[in-house]
Amino acid sequence: MVPRPGLELNKDMPTLYNITCLECNNIFQVIPRRKTQKYCSRLCHQNHVRNPTRTPNCIVCNLVLTKETQFKFCSNSCSANHTNNARSQDSRDKQRVSLLLTLSKQGKSRTDAKNIYWAASSFAKWPIEIWKKLPGFGLLIEHGIFHATKNKNGAVRDHMLSKSHGWENGIAHSTIAHPANCQIILNFDNIKKGVKSSISHEQLLREINNF
Repeated sequence: MVPRPGLELNKDMPTLYNITCLECNNIFQVIPRRKTQKYCSRLCHQNHVRNPTRTPNCIVCNLVLTKETQFKFCSNSCSANHTNNARSQDSRDKQRVSLLLTLSKQGKSRTDAKNIYWAASSFAKWPIEIWKKLPGFGLLIEHGIFHATKNKNGAVRDHMLSKSHGWENGIAHSTIAHPANCQIILNFDNIKKGVKSSISHEQLLREINNF
């Protein structure tokens, strides 16, 4: 290379080393005395140290993690499901007793049978193939999952035939918890809907047969 007039090449210029960042996988260059450097920036170092096991998808429902604050789960619901599955029966029993005690102190009542029915009627974790079949799946993609502080305009899973209706009419909890009874709606709409049902028991049974 011929230098520009008046500009001499610095023969003492050090060799630069190409290094791949352990966090973002971008290639950056360093001088020889820093060839053991592992990260391209302080931010990448902090992110890697904070959680070196970050996954690209939620380990429960397999949805893509799109936020920097998400490391293993896409929502508090998936995190809770994962934690609950790893808990012992003794731990579950203690939580149930604690819940009943709290409700009693608040002047509320929920019998053991109803408490068990409520839990069994809740939607479980599903693979992404099931999620794509749910009415309103596009809302989830567009608005993300509801979060009380981080995403108040997000979407939630809603029981079309409510758990209250199922309990009052003796409908099997497996019917209430079936994916065919689930629709995805915005949290604001879910609050307005309350305990009302948007489908009848007979309609739900047909939907289950066709699911």
